[in-house]
Amino acid sequence: WVNDYHLMLLPGLHVAFPSSEIFRCLSACNSLLKGVLSADLVGFQIANYARHFRQTTSHILAYESLPKGIQVKGHFVDVGVFPMGIDAHSLTEKKRSPEVQYWVQLLRQRCTGMKLIVGRDKLDRIQVSCGFFTCLSA
Repeated sequence: WVNDYHLMLLPGLHVAFPSSEIFRCLSACNSLLKGVLSADLVGFQIANYARHFRQTTSHILAYESLPKGIQVKGHFVDVGVFPMGIDAHSLTEKKRSPEVQYWVQLLRQRCTGMKLIVGRDKLDRIQVSCGFFTCLSA
């Protein structure tokens, strides 16, 4: 629980956790890690970020890193992986919408016999990849 109003957006931050080599460059790396480790549970979207966090606490603070978390003086901090899923039902409904069907038919008509280069980006409601708009304008 984050109990101060100016930190209420903290759980929604969407940032990768770097390797210990990068994290140790921060002047406040020890304080930042100790602050996060005051929680009972720390969650990441992918396993690599959780692994980086466990390794970083081990390398920088010399805390024992275990597969399920970090042993911190007197208590255990669970480190979990909680991927953000997609709303499959909503995506299926959108796929069936008249607007999407219109564009599917239009692409089929205009691109018959052509080779297409198709890109896929994350369906992420938090942030759109910075390269997405660059790709569209290319």
